[in-house]
Amino acid sequence: MQPYQEASQELQRQSELPIKTAGKIAGGALSLATIAPFLSSYLPQNLAIQGLSKLSPKLGKFIQKAMGAGKTFDQVKSFISEKAGESEQSDQSNLIEGSSPELHAFIINQIKKGQT
Repeated sequence: MQPYQEASQELQRQSELPIKTAGKIAGGALSLATIAPFLSSYLPQNLAIQGLSKLSPKLGKFIQKAMGAGKTFDQVKSFISEKAGESEQSDQSNLIEGSSPELHAFIINQIKKGQT
């Protein structure tokens, strides 16, 4: 493989890395409710980074790498909160429908009939 091809692939890999890492973090045990206090605009940057790193060392490494790549902490905060929010919504929406569409249809019909 030519050096310019290797460099191109490495640049592409590095640009995709934050998205993959944030997806893993957001999909993990941390929910938006857990990390939301540390994403507040009233909390100083260094304290927010320390708190998030304490909750999840992976999250701390992600923040450091993103800031090392030239992103501001505000950009990183908004990205994390966006991904955590998406993860929380996808976890809550249609779990039953995904595993058993027939059961989901039955439950919807029962709810429409007034069953609790």
